[in-house]
Amino acid sequence: NIYAASKNPMEHKRLASNLSCFVNMTNTLVGAGVLGLPYAFASSGFILGPIFLGLAMTFAWIGLHLLACVAAKTGFPSTLYSASRPVNKHLPVFFDVLVLLQLFGAACAYLIIIGDLMPEVLIQLGYGGIWVERYVWCLIGFACAAPFSVPHEIDFLKYTSAVCVFFIAYVAATVFVYALPNSAAGDPCDNQVLADDTLPCDGKHVLLEGITTLSVLKVLSIFIFGF
Repeated sequence: NIYAASKNPMEHKRLASNLSCFVNMTNTLVGAGVLGLPYAFASSGFILGPIFLGLAMTFAWIGLHLLACVAAKTGFPSTLYSASRPVNKHLPVFFDVLVLLQLFGAACAYLIIIGDLMPEVLIQLGYGGIWVERYVWCLIGFACAAPFSVPHEIDFLKYTSAVCVFFIAYVAATVFVYALPNSAAGDPCDNQVLADDTLPCDGKHVLLEGITTLSVLKVLSIFIFGF
C-alpha cells in the first residue's frame, strides 16, 4: 500500500487501492519475465533453465525475507531510507544510486527492444523511409514512457498497467499456441533462418546440446531480473 503522512506522524492515509498496487506490480514483474525468460531458456536449455530459475527464486526469497525482518525491526510503514539509515547515514544515498543504475539499465533495455523490433514490424507492414529507422522508434518509445515517470503516486499508472497486463497475456497466449504441435496458427519456424543458418526450432539447446559457457553467462542476469 502507498501511504501519505498526515499531521500526526503516527497516522497514514492510503492513496492507492490493493487492486491498483497489484496491477502495477504484475505489470512490472510478469512483463520482464514474459519478454526475457523464453530467450534465457533457449540459451541455457530445459535442464539448466529450471535450475537457474530455482536459484533466482531462492535468492529472491532470501532477500525479501531479510527485508521483511528489517522492516519489522524499524517499524511500519517501512521504506528503504528508514531501513538503511540506522546502519549508516550515507547508506540510503548508496542504495538510491544502485536503484537508479538498475532502473536506468532496465529503461535502456526496453528502448533497445523497441528499436530492434518496431522497424522489422513496419517493414513487414510495407512501410519504409524514416519509419524503419531504429533511432526513430527509440525516440518514440522514450517520448511515450517519459511522462509516466513524472507522477509521484503509483495509482496514476493503474490504467496503463492494466492495458500492459492484457498485452502480456496476449503475448504469452500467442507463444503457447505457436508452441503446440501442428498448431492451427502455423509453424513459427517455417522459412525462418537464424544468423548462423540454423532453424529456430531445430532442437538445438533443448537439453544440453549446443550450450556454451558464454551463452549461459549471458542469460544469468535475465533469470534474476525476469524472476
